[in-house]
Amino acid sequence: MARAYLDFDLLVARRGAGYEARVLASPAGEASASFVSPLSELELENFRLKVGRGRHGVRRGESSDVETARTVGARMFGAVFTGDIDTRLHESLKTARQAGAGLRLRLTAPSELAILPWEFLYSADLGRFLAVSTDTTLVRYLDLPEPLPPLPITPPLRVLAMVASPSDYPSIESGRECASLRCALADVERRGAVTLDVLEHGSLAALQQRLRRGRYHIVHFVGHGVYDEETQEGMVVVEGADGRSLPVSARKLGALLHDHPSLRLVVLNMCEGGRGSPVDPYGGGAQALVRAQIPAVLAMQYEISDDAATTFAKEFYDALADGLAVDAALGEARKAMFMNGHGLEWGTPVLYTQSPDGLLFALAPGDVAAQDARLLPAATPAPVPSEPPAIAPRLDTLPSLDLRGQLTPPSPSGIRPAAIVPVSRLRAALPSILLVALVFSVNLGETAIEGNWATSLSESAAAFASALHWLEGGFTFENPDVTYRVAIYGYSTVYFFLFPALAIVVAWVLARRRQPEPFRTFALALAIDYAISLPFFLFFPVPERWAYPDANAILLSDLWSSTLIDAIRPVSALDNCFPSFHTSMTVVIVLCCYLHQVRFRTTALCLGAAVLASTFALGIHWAGDIVAGTAAGVVSVALARRFVHVTAPAAKPVRVPQPVRVLRRR
Repeated sequence: MARAYLDFDLLVARRGAGYEARVLASPAGEASASFVSPLSELELENFRLKVGRGRHGVRRGESSDVETARTVGARMFGAVFTGDIDTRLHESLKTARQAGAGLRLRLTAPSELAILPWEFLYSADLGRFLAVSTDTTLVRYLDLPEPLPPLPITPPLRVLAMVASPSDYPSIESGRECASLRCALADVERRGAVTLDVLEHGSLAALQQRLRRGRYHIVHFVGHGVYDEETQEGMVVVEGADGRSLPVSARKLGALLHDHPSLRLVVLNMCEGGRGSPVDPYGGGAQALVRAQIPAVLAMQYEISDDAATTFAKEFYDALADGLAVDAALGEARKAMFMNGHGLEWGTPVLYTQSPDGLLFALAPGDVAAQDARLLPAATPAPVPSEPPAIAPRLDTLPSLDLRGQLTPPSPSGIRPAAIVPVSRLRAALPSILLVALVFSVNLGETAIEGNWATSLSESAAAFASALHWLEGGFTFENPDVTYRVAIYGYSTVYFFLFPALAIVVAWVLARRRQPEPFRTFALALAIDYAISLPFFLFFPVPERWAYPDANAILLSDLWSSTLIDAIRPVSALDNCFPSFHTSMTVVIVLCCYLHQVRFRTTALCLGAAVLASTFALGIHWAGDIVAGTAAGVVSVALARRFVHVTAPAAKPVRVPQPVRVLRRR
C-alpha cells in the first residue's frame, strides 16, 4: 500500500569560499546554515577505493568498510545538519511520525558536492543510515520546469531489459543476466503486476525499433559505463553494427528515450552511471537523462555484485508494482539488500528524479487500449505482442559468485562446483596464454642454438664477467663449509621449486579475474621482459658465477642434487646470465600482485626477496645480473601496463581503484 510522504527540501548553494545549506520547505519550517565541504578530494577518492571497490563475495555487517561508511556519513551529516537545520530535521521527523507518514529528503546540490556519496548520510542521534529506511528516503532532486505527472496505467508494468556486451569489452553473459533478472521478477510476473521483455541485441538501433513498436514504462539497462574526463560527460557503452563498443553520451540516449511518452523510469545497472560532473550539474549519465524529461533515473555510483543486483531488482520492482513512490520502492530495496548481508551495496543505487512526489504511475483499473491511443500518435504501428514470459529458472540452476568473487556455473545436480572458470573468461585469456607459450617456445629455441652461436662480442662479455668477479671476489664460494647444508637446501628449494610455483599461482589468480586486463598485463610484461633480455643472451653471453674459470667457485646446488640444475638447462642455458631472468620475472610477479591487489601480495614479496637472494647465494648470478634483472622487470611492467591502458576501448574513462578503467556493471 502506498505511503504518504512529507517533503524536506534541502538546497545547498555556494557561498563565498564555502557553502550554505537552506531548508526551503519542511513540516517544521525553514532554516539555513553555513558549512565547508565535509570531504576533500583525497578523502573522497579514498572512500571510493575503500567502499566502492569490486565486491567479491558477501561482506559482514560490521566490517571495517561499514565503520568507514559510518564515519564518512556522520561527517557529511554533521557538516550540513547543524544548528537550526538539525532542529528542523528532528521536528519534521516527529511531525511525520505523528501523521503516519514518511519524510522525503529532497537534496539539490552544486556539481562539486553532488559527487559526494550522500546515500551514506549517518545520524548519530538516530543511530542509523538515513537511506536504509522507508521512514527517511533520499533523492537527488532536479527541479525542472513542467515535470511529467504520474502515468495512469492498468497493470502490468512493462519493463524492457537491454543487455549490451560489446566484443572488445569484458564479457557480460547476456543469457545469464536475463535469467537472473527473470528469476528476480518471477513472483511479481506470476501475479501479473510486471511483464519483462528482453532486447536481444544491445544496440541503439534495436532499442529504437523496440520502443517504436511497443509501449514500455521502464527501461532496464545492463552493461558498461564510462565517464569521459575530457568532456565531463557520462557515457553508455552499447554495441555497434560490428558488435564492438560504441560509447554513446547520455544526452544522445536521452534524445532517443524522450520520444517514448509512456517511459517513466530508466535503471542504469552499470558502473559510473550515478557519477556526476564536478562542473556540469547535468553532465552525469543519470542527470542528463532526467533533463531529457525522464521522470526518474536509478543509477549505480559503484560496482554492484550479481547477488545484490538480483535482490535489488526483486524488491524494487515488487514495491513499485504495489504502487509505492519510486523513492519508497528504493527504500524497500535498500532494506532488503541490508538485511540479506550485501554489506554496503545498499548505498550503490542513486535516485535522480524530477517528480515532486516520487509517484511515477497511477495504478488504477482502466482501458489500456484507450490509454495507448492517448499516449501514442495515430500513425504509430500497433504494438507488437510481448515475448512470452520464460519460465523462471530455479535459484540452484543459475550461475553465481563463489567466495573469490568468480562466476560459478551450476552443476547438473544443482550443486555449484567450487572452482570452475567460465568459458568466456578462458576465451578472453587465451591470447595472453598463447603469448606466454610463445615466449617459452622462443626460449627453448634460443637455448638450443646458443652453444653454436659465435659472436665477436664474447670477448667483451668475458671482460664484463672478469670485472664482476673482481668486484665480488670476496663473495665467491670456495670450499664451502658443509655445516651450511641446511641453508643450501633452503636456497635450492626456493630457486628450483618455490619460484615456478609462485609464478604459476599468480598467473592462475590473475587469469581467474573477471576482467582480462590483469592477466593480460602479466603476460605482456613477461614477453617484454624476455624481449629485453634476449639480445643480451645472444650477443652478450655472460657465464654464470660458478662457471667463470677464474672464480674457483662451485655450484652449491650440486651439494644437494646435480639433477636439479640438469633439469632446467633446456630452458636456462649456461651463458644466459646477464640480466638475471629469474630476477626480472620475480619482479614482474611481485609488481603485478601489488598493481592488481592480489591478497597474498605481501607473501609474494617475501618469497620474491628469497628468490633474489637464492640466485646470488647459490653462486648462479653476479650482483650485476640481479641489478639489471630488477631494472628489466620494472621497465617491463611499466610498458605492459601502459600498453594495456592505451589499447583499452575508446572514451577516456575516469580514475577508479582498479587498473582497468572500465568495469562490469559500472
